[in-house]
Amino acid sequence: FEYWREEYGSRGVKLVPLPASTIKLSPPTPCKYTSISYATYQYLKRHQHQFDIVHFHEWHGPGYYTAMAKKQGVAFRNVKILTTIHCPSVFFMHGNYGYLTTH
Repeated sequence: FEYWREEYGSRGVKLVPLPASTIKLSPPTPCKYTSISYATYQYLKRHQHQFDIVHFHEWHGPGYYTAMAKKQGVAFRNVKILTTIHCPSVFFMHGNYGYLTTH
């Protein structure tokens, strides 16, 4: 991580790791990614005035709660929330040797 922190830092970008969280959702969810997304939202909400842009990837939805909070006007009024989408489904299926179906 330190390599990337320094690399981005040399370009004026502050790379921040998400601190460990002990958040327990109720009711419990079997999907750890839901908890990660919520912990991310809680961290960013506490520190939202330190960021101009927050960038997420789409895999497992780490930005879900953050984007919902922005959309609902709960937080992040002055923060741009960006999500990178890797590729259209047809490319994903092709790359994984899958087939598109009509049902």
